[in-house]
Amino acid sequence: MKVITCRAAILWKMNAPLSIEEVKVDSPNAGEFWIKIISSGLCGTDMHILEGKNEVQFPVILGHEGAGVVESIGEGVNSVKPGDKVLMFPLPQCRECSSCLHPKGNLCLKENMISPTGLLLDGTSRFTCRGRNIYNLYGTSTFTEYTTVVHEIAVGKIDDATPMDKVCIMSCEVPTGFGAVFNTAKVTPGSTCVVFGLGGIGSAIVIGCKASGASRILPVDINEKKFPRARDCLNPQNLEKPVQEVVKEMTGIGADFAFKATGLIDTMVAALESCNLSYGVCVSIGASPTNLKLSFDKMLILSGRTLKGAMMGEYKTRDSIPKMITDYINKNINDPLITPKLPFEKINEALELFKYETAMLRKTCRNILAVSHRFRESYRTPSNLGFHGALLVAHKATTMQTHLINTGQPAGPPTHKPSRPPTHRVAGLPPRRPTRQPPHRSTRQPPHRPTRTPPTGTVAAACQRRAATPPIAGSKPAYEMQTNMTRC
Repeated sequence: MKVITCRAAILWKMNAPLSIEEVKVDSPNAGEFWIKIISSGLCGTDMHILEGKNEVQFPVILGHEGAGVVESIGEGVNSVKPGDKVLMFPLPQCRECSSCLHPKGNLCLKENMISPTGLLLDGTSRFTCRGRNIYNLYGTSTFTEYTTVVHEIAVGKIDDATPMDKVCIMSCEVPTGFGAVFNTAKVTPGSTCVVFGLGGIGSAIVIGCKASGASRILPVDINEKKFPRARDCLNPQNLEKPVQEVVKEMTGIGADFAFKATGLIDTMVAALESCNLSYGVCVSIGASPTNLKLSFDKMLILSGRTLKGAMMGEYKTRDSIPKMITDYINKNINDPLITPKLPFEKINEALELFKYETAMLRKTCRNILAVSHRFRESYRTPSNLGFHGALLVAHKATTMQTHLINTGQPAGPPTHKPSRPPTHRVAGLPPRRPTRQPPHRSTRQPPHRPTRTPPTGTVAAACQRRAATPPIAGSKPAYEMQTNMTRC
């Protein structure tokens, strides 16, 4: 078996810098090939793993946005040949499973993103260092200097004229942003959009919204250095109200489309509240830390809003993304999405720069939540409290009625109706029915029970037969129906 030795950036444990060391890479098996890495992108998911927020196996080689050249292929590989330029995808497309065969599905059942195992399809990792196995990330592991083993289902051949130093962001960043606009939200011409986060994905969303004909785009970010990329930018630190309230004021009733383009789940509620309450669409993009739960008031979606999520922009990676490369080159849309380029040896410096951007985003989320809380407290009026009190009383009354029904205790005979007080008639309207007020428990008197003559003859015989007949399963007793009628 042929083995290649190259350098790779290894993460031995969480909250530690990457260690650039020599690793051994095993030869490709059937359906696999070696790829020489030319460029790799840095994603927020890598930062989540570094900080221990996303669960993966350690030690691991990170990176899932990569472009390279095929070095050698294994048996059965027909889609590429040595020397071809390719992109590596964290989300594969096997073209065989139910998701790949479905016209709208793109989450291939052979994916290794939702619950990453760190292994390839055959159950091995192919990387070794210091006598230990090094785990793979999403079947890609692009933070290597020379080569990596990738399965055919996670690679797409691209145009030979593609600039390899820039195209790596097409592996994940650009398709995720564009697909959120074109496939998931389906932004319409003349609509209003708000984008939370002006990172790589957020900037791609802004470009996509502009291409879709959106009449107004409102980016939200705390880093004002990114503002030249768009107009009408909002910095939550400079606002006296929650950003979602400002968006509503600027748009009249809320944005038609809202995008959460960060890996921070705290901004989701703010993005959802920024939507039009009747037909607004909110799209969540960006992998959030593992095991985080989303909680919000159900009225936010009960009114008609739509909350959606998508991975890789709902694109079928091998079929769709290589076709985007030609437009990507001709329209030259990549330059605004790439920040400073650094050599492989300075990968930890790149992570520090990215960590600074992530810290700024977290500060944005804290500001949004704090201002939102103060804003709501200042508008807590007695009328609102009275409204909540009325809801509480109604809930107690409903609970009491249900309890009476479920306990099976008779409700007792009906009480006498109180005498009707005199009412004033309004021309053309029937008399107003007064509200019945039940007497207090301490003053309630036993109702008058009129004497009844025992039935005789045929009626008596019918009553005896009815008393001897067992009740039908599932039927309601007479006192229960009487209780419901009395409570209405």
